[in-house]
Amino acid sequence: MLGLLAGVGAALLWGIWPTISRYSVQSTLLPWDIVFIRFAVSGLLLLPVFLKFKLKGIPLTGALLLMTGAGAPYVIITVIGLQHTPASHGGLVVPSFNIIFSTIGAALLLGTKPTVTRLIGLSLIFLGCGTIFLQSFSGSDPAQLYGDLLYVLGGFVYAIYTVSSQQYRVNAWHAASIVAVFSAVLYIPVYVLFLPSTLSQAPVSELAMQAVFQGVVTSIMAIFLFSSAIAALGAARAVVFLALMPVFTLVSAIPILGEWPTNLEALALVAIVIGTLVAVEILRKPFSLFRRKRDAKPS
Repeated sequence: MLGLLAGVGAALLWGIWPTISRYSVQSTLLPWDIVFIRFAVSGLLLLPVFLKFKLKGIPLTGALLLMTGAGAPYVIITVIGLQHTPASHGGLVVPSFNIIFSTIGAALLLGTKPTVTRLIGLSLIFLGCGTIFLQSFSGSDPAQLYGDLLYVLGGFVYAIYTVSSQQYRVNAWHAASIVAVFSAVLYIPVYVLFLPSTLSQAPVSELAMQAVFQGVVTSIMAIFLFSSAIAALGAARAVVFLALMPVFTLVSAIPILGEWPTNLEALALVAIVIGTLVAVEILRKPFSLFRRKRDAKPS
């Protein structure tokens, strides 16, 4: 039961991240401010973890790849997308293309060939994303399509983290500390010296909310919960909770942002959730039966 609650909790916290981030970039803060808050707080809090592990067998290139995939570059791309496009699109497109690009990267770089079941799941995910793009392409606001393309790029960048963490076999806490500390060291000086900011115009309550949510909730608490789910249930079962992230994004955007999902977005959600469950081979039995029947046919 604790593993189940931990997995749902991690999906909830990660799932509402696009909603909370869009709330601030629509009101007061700039994307550059969101990134600064996230890594100023998480970099400081995770510094003891980084000092304990340091790089520990991970080359500098690998650390930079981890930071690029889940650190400041990824957050910048995604939050800029949230300026132009509903949070629901981010919750649907980013994790979907992370799975797609991670599968491609693992096949090309790690020699991990996708199974037939995974390819079927990826096809459903791609179909769901295509529904989102169709809605944006047929709409009157070209900025929405621009935001969706940024989400695709965000999914690609996060896949760099996914594949790199597999390649270097780094545990979640070590990877999180590398991402946070490297992002803080490399991004904050650039932010202070060159980037625009509206921090001084934001109310203290909003700054406090973002500091807690960006720097603690998504960067530390969600990782702790997901690691707990893996420890209790195993990685193969824990990963299924990631399919809930788009659900929590769409649901949280209704009361917080007033963004109700359209029929096409609801259809995309169904396709992506089912596709994710198939891709991680939770719903593999129907396809296994299909393959056995096919293989049993006389030639």
